[in-house]
Amino acid sequence: MMASPQLQPLQTLPGDRPVVLKAENVGMTFETGGHSVEAIRKVDFDLYQGETLAIVGPSGCGKSTLFNAIAGLLP
Repeated sequence: MMASPQLQPLQTLPGDRPVVLKAENVGMTFETGGHSVEAIRKVDFDLYQGETLAIVGPSGCGKSTLFNAIAGLLP
């Protein structure tokens, strides 16, 4: 019988590490063809040093729009 893997507790709490990326109330609305399209709304997260963040979802759900907005690439 194989032993089940042991889970290890986090070495530090998130508050003990610096925040390297903070998103607060990120949203983006595009005006197109005389009407508004809300691409993303009220996105919040903190990314702490040493963490990895993955944003997943179907095509067209706003993943690229979110990162373009955070990077300042959108008006």
